[in-house]
Amino acid sequence: MLQRHRRAGSLARLVASSTAAAVVATVLTGCAGWGGTGGGKDSLNVLMVNNPQMVDIQKLTDKYFTKKTGIKVNYTVLPENDVRDKISQELSSQAGIYDVSTISNYEVPFYAKAGWLAPLSSYVTADPTFDQKDIFPSMTKSLSSGGKIYAEPFYGESSFLMYRKDVFAAKGLRMPARPTWPQVAALAAKVDNARPGMRGICLRG
Repeated sequence: MLQRHRRAGSLARLVASSTAAAVVATVLTGCAGWGGTGGGKDSLNVLMVNNPQMVDIQKLTDKYFTKKTGIKVNYTVLPENDVRDKISQELSSQAGIYDVSTISNYEVPFYAKAGWLAPLSSYVTADPTFDQKDIFPSMTKSLSSGGKIYAEPFYGESSFLMYRKDVFAAKGLRMPARPTWPQVAALAAKVDNARPGMRGICLRG
């Protein structure tokens, strides 16, 4: 049995709006839709996934952000599959309902290429309290496109592939040192049902 796990969380700016952009863009990320309505200069509409890290942000916002800036944050918090669908709808239509959203590094290059994200590079270089070198280079790369940074990570997780050596040995299979996805799929098919009730692969186990 094989397991593949990969996940990273980042915050993306969907609509750059007046004074709010200077306040949050250094902490969050960039997205397009300039000129959208969003929450206005005294409020931000945020669309985010309901994982524990994001929920912590929601709980701490009033004390550590609104109290300091006077900007109210209105959260829409949804499960992962639901929030992905809603984010895609928001960005593709450029409705301007949300100012900030959580996205993963997987979407960044596609959304940036489509012109749906506003680059953060200028905010990063203009903020003397923020050092991009503090971010792991691999994360910065995965959140960039065309030499511009479009998102900043709030948390990140590594990806790894693990497999049952005993099952592979019984089937006479060998795992390559750097397997490709087609190789992983082929190996998974060969060990599917190798044991009663056992599936060949589990993604994001």
